[in-house]
Amino acid sequence: MLGMAAMGLSGASRAAAYPSRALTLYVPFAAGGIADSNARLVAEKLAAALGQPFVVDNRPGAGGNIALGVATRAAPDGYSLMFGTNGTHAANRYLYKDFPYDPLRDFVPVHGLFADFNVLVTGAATPFATFDEFLVQARKRPGQLTYASAGVGTAQHLVAELLQQVAGIRLLHVPYKGAGLAMNDLMAGTVDVMFDYPITSLPLIGAGKLRALVTTGLRPLPSLPGVPTIAEAGYAGAQSSVWSGLFAPRGTPAEAVETLSGACGRVLADPAVQARAAQNGTELLGKLDARSFPAFVAAEAGRWQGIVQSAHVQL
Repeated sequence: MLGMAAMGLSGASRAAAYPSRALTLYVPFAAGGIADSNARLVAEKLAAALGQPFVVDNRPGAGGNIALGVATRAAPDGYSLMFGTNGTHAANRYLYKDFPYDPLRDFVPVHGLFADFNVLVTGAATPFATFDEFLVQARKRPGQLTYASAGVGTAQHLVAELLQQVAGIRLLHVPYKGAGLAMNDLMAGTVDVMFDYPITSLPLIGAGKLRALVTTGLRPLPSLPGVPTIAEAGYAGAQSSVWSGLFAPRGTPAEAVETLSGACGRVLADPAVQARAAQNGTELLGKLDARSFPAFVAAEAGRWQGIVQSAHVQL
C-alpha cells in the first residue's frame, strides 16, 4: 500500500512539474517581421510565466507550410509548440493544391493570441481621397484599378479578394516578392491601393506619403482619426483580421494544454503586452482559451475556404 501510494505521489509530482525543461516555439516566418515580433514577445512572457526558457525556431517558407510540417511531426509532449495563423491553420489548406496536412485534425488549438487588422492605403497622388471615392472609381473602371500584395495567397491578397466579393467590385491584382517592394510602388503611384498593417503604414501616412481609406477592424483605430472601419463604410462582411494563436501537436497531454492556455491568458493580461498591442492597433484574443479557441479556428477555416474558392486562388 505504501509503495503504491509513493508511486502515486511520484506520478503526481511529475505531472505537476510540467514544464520541467525548455520549450520550442516554431514560427512560420522569418525573423524581424510583425509575426516574428509578436511570437518572440509571447515566448518571452510565457518563459517568465512558466519558469522555463522558450526557444524560438523560425521556419519560414511556403506560406508557413514548412513550419507546419515540422510542428506536425514534433513529439506531442507539450514541449513543441507552434505560433500558428489564419494562413497556416485556416486558409492554406485550400490555397495549396497538394496540401498534406489537416490543421484541424493535426493540432490542438491552445489559445488565441493576436488579431492584427489591415488598413487600405493609397498613394498621396491618387485621385480618390476617401473609401467611397475609391469605390466609385472602381465601379466606373472595373478591372483597371490595381492593388498590390506581398504575393499570391498572402493575407494582403486574400483580404483584397474578400473586399471585391463583398463590395461587388473588380480590381487587378499585382503581386510582388515582398511587402517592401509593393509599398515602394504604391508610394510612387505605380499601383493604386494596398492592404497593409497599421504598424508599417502609420509613419508613411503621417509623413503624407500615403492616405488611409478604411480599416478592416471591429473598431476605429485611435491612431487614424476619421478613417472608418469597413463595417462603418457599409461592408461589414469584409471585416477581417490576420490572427495568430498557440497550437500544440495532436496528442499533447490535456494537462499541458491547460497549463499553456492558462499561461497565455496571464500573458495577454500583462499591462506591457496590452500597451504594445494598443500602440500597434492589435486586438488581444484573451477570451479564446483552450475551450473556445478550437471553435474559432474551425469557423475561420470554413470562412477562408469560401473566400479562397470563390476567388479561384490556387498555389
